[in-house]
Amino acid sequence: MAAARAAAVAAARAARMPVSAMPSYGKLVDTLRQVQRRLARPLMLAEKILYAHLRSPNQDIVRGESYLKLAPGTVPDDVLRGL
Repeated sequence: MAAARAAAVAAARAARMPVSAMPSYGKLVDTLRQVQRRLARPLMLAEKILYAHLRSPNQDIVRGESYLKLAPGTVPDDVLRGL
């Protein structure tokens, strides 16, 4: 994970993006693991991307009914544009 973080920092510097604007990948992975345990079913790629960015992994999630409360600073713009 440290190598991935270093590569992300290098990419951010190349794109002149402030490093502080980058998400904490450890927190994203922890949130996703908590959601996966709670839902107890395989997740699609889109669900993994969105659920990793939840403000709180303890939200009630019902497919097609729930409104997700996302941490907006961590969701990549290209993902949001596709929705």
